Amino acid sequence: MTSLAGLPPVVSLEEAARFLRLTTGTTRRRLAAGDIIGWKEGSAGWRTTPQALADYIQARTRTTTPAGPPGPPGHRTAQATAPRSPRARAMRARRNTRSKEQP
Repeated sequence: MTSLAGLPPVVSLEEAARFLRLTTGTTRRRLAAGDIIGWKEGSAGWRTTPQALADYIQARTRTTTPAGPPGPPGHRTAQATAPRSPRARAMRARRNTRSKEQP
């Protein structure tokens, strides 16, 4: 947990992004002016984690922004894979049911 002692309970996304850049070196997207993010009050005052901020920003922008830079080589996201043809789907289903029947 990273303490945010100097920040007020409600902070603009610009300030959140500035904090995120300081702690992780990156932000997920350009931030719109006036966006508001809430900070949960913990035992040591207002606190959050860079990952929580990143998740919040990603959730806010999931439907409107294009996909970010590709991940590590060899990693394919669900969106990056092409939809399967009916024939490929049938072959996969046959293969899966066969493997489950064998002890």
